Amino acid sequence: MHVHAESMLLEAVRADGSPCETGEEGFASITPLYSYAMPLIRYVLSDLITVLEPCACGRGLPHISIAGGRLRSRFRFSDGTLVAADFRMSKNSALDGATRWQWAQVAPETLELRFVSRLDEQQIRYADMTALVQTVLGRPVTVRYKRLLAFPALPSGKHFDYVCELN
Repeated sequence: MHVHAESMLLEAVRADGSPCETGEEGFASITPLYSYAMPLIRYVLSDLITVLEPCACGRGLPHISIAGGRLRSRFRFSDGTLVAADFRMSKNSALDGATRWQWAQVAPETLELRFVSRLDEQQIRYADMTALVQTVLGRPVTVRYKRLLAFPALPSGKHFDYVCELN
């Protein structure tokens, strides 16, 4: 992905705020160049990016890859592996009828799917969903299911599809 450097400075920074080397994953830090009334300088997001070598297309704009979401959305397994989860729930027929969902890592090798669904319990294909998750992650994780009537609202009003609840 090219960065429109004419309107912003986008950097990848480490947790201590120091700049990342090319090819190193870091937090997105943005400085918009158009906000004169209230400047935003090196505003660090929780999104992970990697600054890449110049693009082969020949454009002179910086080149980045979005590294797989936010740190809080990555699952951390007992062997130290970090995985950016994306189970494509909206395109998965194993849970057709789910109107809202959230995957939570509740233990090093255990995920919990919290969901609201309009389907009857007998129509939900839990085994298919478990198989999909284990295939995507490439590991035999335990998957628990928790059906909810509604999701509790976060103070921010946001909803996160993937959360790691490990300390």
